[in-house]
Amino acid sequence: MKFLALDSGSKKWGYALFDDGKVIDKGIIESDALEETLLRIRLREKPDFIVVGRRRGALENLAFLKDINIITVSEMDTTLEARDLYFSENPPKGLMKLLPKGLRVPERAVDDFAAVIIGKRFLNSLEGIYMFMRETVLKDMGGDQDLWNESFSLNSFAMDCCEGLSKEGYVLEVSFRGTKGRAFTRIKLKDGEVKLREIFGSNLSSYKDRVQFLALLNAIYRYLGKVNGTIHCSPSEWLSCGDEFVSFVSKLWGRPKVCLVGYNEVFLERFKKAFKVRLIDLEEDESEVLEWAEVFVLTGEAFLNGMISKFLTAGKPMVIYGPMGAVCSFMFNIERFCPFSK
Repeated sequence: MKFLALDSGSKKWGYALFDDGKVIDKGIIESDALEETLLRIRLREKPDFIVVGRRRGALENLAFLKDINIITVSEMDTTLEARDLYFSENPPKGLMKLLPKGLRVPERAVDDFAAVIIGKRFLNSLEGIYMFMRETVLKDMGGDQDLWNESFSLNSFAMDCCEGLSKEGYVLEVSFRGTKGRAFTRIKLKDGEVKLREIFGSNLSSYKDRVQFLALLNAIYRYLGKVNGTIHCSPSEWLSCGDEFVSFVSKLWGRPKVCLVGYNEVFLERFKKAFKVRLIDLEEDESEVLEWAEVFVLTGEAFLNGMISKFLTAGKPMVIYGPMGAVCSFMFNIERFCPFSK
């Protein structure tokens, strides 16, 4: 997935070119050269779409860009974050090191770093996350010409599992080419068959579509041999793995402050004996918990309700448990704990 991120301005525009989630080029454009430069970059790099900060007049100034999707994201505080990013790549020297962070002034304009911030905000947004996942699976399955005409089966049923109890929701099981993937959902979906073109053609803006998509990707990537453990263990097994989970976290991070995302009585009881723990679901000041925590422990539900955007933005370690998180762990390089999954 290649896209161009832009930070608009009256005199200068910053740009950052992203490919597969990484910045491969960035720069600053004088406003009077905007059209010529962006058309040249588009012709040379062929981005799939453009992301621009949501500022008055930004879209109007890009009206010359035809037949390409332009997505807007918030640009609040991008200048301040761009300064921080600039100094992280260009550490202050001499007397500048002695100045408080807020008084340090970059030696040059940082519009290109602001564009990087805008691009990362898109990647961390729910829309960006699912666009990245969809483009990744399309690339990985790109040589399969029959893919779009295939169907996958859906089977929804109640089951107590680590991701939720039967009174809270349902397990959705998808079958694709003889392999199975699952997701835990708060809604009951109809059993049946769906063609892949229907789910991949969706914008995945609804909870229902995202649940089907995650379960399907778990099945596809198990079929490709890239993930395993996409089927739940028995209730007796997950009830017994709390102590192993504590050991897993301790081995990686020592005794961190843990934010447990979602209520899991078994894990909460074990974690409280070993770590300082807070439940984000029960906290009134969510931003304070995000700042306090050193490790986030979550399920794939975070990819359904949008919470994953906040955790990615926080930039702290995460560990995901449960079968629904198999493909999420693989695609986003998140630690995974699910020792008894099948």
